[in-house]
Amino acid sequence: MAIPYIRHGQGMVRSYLFATNQDLLDLTDTLGARILEQHDFGNHCFHTELGIGDSIIVVESADTPLPDAPRATTMVYVPDTQAVTNTLAEKGWYIQDAPAETPYGETQATLVDHHGNIWYIATFHAPTA
Repeated sequence: MAIPYIRHGQGMVRSYLFATNQDLLDLTDTLGARILEQHDFGNHCFHTELGIGDSIIVVESADTPLPDAPRATTMVYVPDTQAVTNTLAEKGWYIQDAPAETPYGETQATLVDHHGNIWYIATFHAPTA
């Protein structure tokens, strides 16, 4: 059910990230993010609402990292952590921690985008009884 006072009717809580325009392209190419709304501020700077699966994030982007913009940490669940990690690494994202099993039942990797944001890419494995 869409909620009228929330932009795009869903996602009461959403990450607000600063990133490069390349990071924005990488998210759409690799994670299947869809641009829900985009505003051009000129000089290759954009405000973009992205849908990733059932979630929405906000991305302020420019061609190069904005030196005074804060960095963020975001977790994204995917079907195959290794495949997504490989694809983002090929696009120039830094692998801080390679995919590994966690004590809480996930395969998780930590990557850093071109702006310096930290992304936890994870696949949850249902516990076996």
